[in-house]
This record gives sequence, structure tokens and C-alpha cells, in this order.
Amino acid sequence: EAIFFSENQIVIRSKTNFKWGVIDKDYNEKIPYEYDWIGETYNGFTKVCKNKKVGIIDNELNEIIPLTYDNIIFLKDKQTSNDIIGVCNNNMWGIIDLIGNEVLPCKYDSMSELVEGFSI
Repeated sequence: EAIFFSENQIVIRSKTNFKWGVIDKDYNEKIPYEYDWIGETYNGFTKVCKNKKVGIIDNELNEIIPLTYDNIIFLKDKQTSNDIIGVCNNNMWGIIDLIGNEVLPCKYDSMSELVEGFSI
């Protein structure tokens, strides 16, 4: 099973272990087949899920944000143009930066992007 990814990469599910990985257009493995699912890529960062926890890896497979969250969404702070990440744990949302530093704690009921910023 395969679905189109981005940046000339394809997300593939292994028929052997039913885990997801990524190959490039030349069929070279870019992300090993070890994830329950693989989400979108944003500026070289990819959302991944393993054991029902979500985190972020970079193009070199370094774990940038540990796989400890229930959900993650990529955001952009429209005022500063900084990339930030909405994170959810136990149905409560917060914000971290791309290094994992807490910007807002996970204590909000919901989060959504607006045209001129975001709301939580």
C-alpha cells in the first residue's frame, strides 16, 4: 500500500510487519518501516507515530520532538514567522517550539489556526 507523500517521497506500508516507512523516487529507503503511521512533512520535519504516541523526526531520522504526544499539528506564528507546534496530551492542547521548549502548557480544550494567527 502506498500513498503520495511530498518532496519526491512516497509513504509505503510494509506487507511483512504492516508498519509505515518512506522511500524516495528511486526506491531508496528514507524512513525505516517501523512506524504505526507517518504524517505530513513540514520544512524537513515529519510527524510519526509509534505505540500510539506522536513525535517529529528530521530528514536524518533524528528524533526532534519525542514520541510522547497524543497529537501534533504544525503551526506558524504569524507575528514572528517562527514555526511552532501544537501538541495534545490527555485531550488538552499546548504549544512547543521546534526544539521542544514549552511555549504554552497543555491545558487548553482545543486549538485551531486562524488567518492572522492561532487560537487555543
